Amino acid sequence: MDNDSFKNLYESFGFKLEENVLIKGVIKVSLKNNFLINNKKTLDDFHVFRLLQNKFGEIIEIKENNCLEIFEFLVELSHGIYDYCTICGKKLNIKIDKIYWCDSESCKYCEESILTSDFLHKELNSNPIASNLIVSSGLSLIKQFVNRVYPYPLYFVKDKINYKRDDMMSNLKKPDDVFFKELKDFVINNFAQLNTIIDEMIKLVDDKNYHDIDIYHKYGEKTYALIKFLVRTIHYDVYKLDSNYLSKMKMSLKHADIYEIKYPQEVEERFNNGKILFHGSSFGNWFSIMRNGLKNMSGTILQTNGAVHGKGVYFATDFNTSYGYSNKLYISGTKRIVGVAKVNNSNNYNKGNFFVVPNDNDILLKYMIVSNSTLNVQEVNDFITKYDEFQKLNIGDYFKLLNKRLDKELQKVKKEYNPSNIEATWTGSKIEILFKNHNIKIEVIIPYNYPQNPPIFKLTDKFNYNKDIPITSDGTILTKKLHPETWQMKNTFAKIIKEILKFIDKIQIIQ
Repeated sequence: MDNDSFKNLYESFGFKLEENVLIKGVIKVSLKNNFLINNKKTLDDFHVFRLLQNKFGEIIEIKENNCLEIFEFLVELSHGIYDYCTICGKKLNIKIDKIYWCDSESCKYCEESILTSDFLHKELNSNPIASNLIVSSGLSLIKQFVNRVYPYPLYFVKDKINYKRDDMMSNLKKPDDVFFKELKDFVINNFAQLNTIIDEMIKLVDDKNYHDIDIYHKYGEKTYALIKFLVRTIHYDVYKLDSNYLSKMKMSLKHADIYEIKYPQEVEERFNNGKILFHGSSFGNWFSIMRNGLKNMSGTILQTNGAVHGKGVYFATDFNTSYGYSNKLYISGTKRIVGVAKVNNSNNYNKGNFFVVPNDNDILLKYMIVSNSTLNVQEVNDFITKYDEFQKLNIGDYFKLLNKRLDKELQKVKKEYNPSNIEATWTGSKIEILFKNHNIKIEVIIPYNYPQNPPIFKLTDKFNYNKDIPITSDGTILTKKLHPETWQMKNTFAKIIKEILKFIDKIQIIQ
């Protein structure tokens, strides 16, 4: 296609060409020798190019036999680029004016390691120290026992389309399996650099307001994919205790950093009287623990020690015993981690000087102690006991304030809506809303950090999935007022219910 013909073509579709970039509204795609190339200046550029590649393949050359289809698709995108899943390209049933992905497992899995948002910027800005701990433990695990990285970063899987999150556990592999070669070689060859990069990223985010796209360009696609995956797939809310705050409260532990894990109200309350016990594991293992929980892995690929006294998670009654198990396998400098858990029904698991707990449901990992040396056993026990009691009081006060807000929220609902149609009851951090006229129940789960984060509204009954309403296949309602990307603390339950009522007639419950 000659230059004049091509110019007439793109102009007829409302595009202009500036410095080899095709532009129409938010659509900006670089052009080189009739090949479309990712402009890579904004998150939208990456999003648009992924959509193009989904439709036309990895390499996109404009030819006479495809030029009309390409430009027609670009025009369609210009009317709403956020209407499409950024991974598979399918139209979304949720409109939030942000780049997002559909609720298929493969798309959610893929998103964990590609550039779609400012996720790293937010995490490194809000919780830098915990992010550092997560990344360093993850790198240690990959270096020594890459086959225990579960789930596995999809970016480093060649057959991405056919690989599923659970494949690692169903098809056990040895660490030297060729499947792991790309990821393992990358980490081993760059181990020292990768361990310092997270500190650099935190500084750049703090000092120069670096965003994800800046991090991507500075460190490259592969490094960005790995770091994002390590931070993104941790589901625990981990926070380092402030040493200055502890000193003011006359609670300090020398030569150690303490991390706390926070949970919803009913979880905290269920373990209020749990016995405090210690668990030691190698530094890299803590990445898996922070991701999957402190679980009974006996007989699985994630088991790291023997089971002489039976299957289950092993605990000690003192810090130093667990410290001896904390760094047997992985190279992590001098850092060691010992977990502090609350264990319910502990009498059932007592083996004398230690405890063996086969039931994961009786275990709550509450603290992690990071230290370079053994500590005074009595000092550790005194600190943990004192701080935990202090936290119970704080959490109690917090939950009183939370319950007061929730009570006001439900009073507003009763005031604005006919009680004969909508009924709301709540217990702990869960609320049940019954739409009587439609016989539809919605469970509302209140996260511990509400209202900073949105509540989760979810259908409790089976239903016929409908892509035209903002409900995911697992029943989670994601209206604009509920979506994590667009949530505002001023959103009230009454306003959220008003949104739900707009499409409630389309919800078909399976009787």
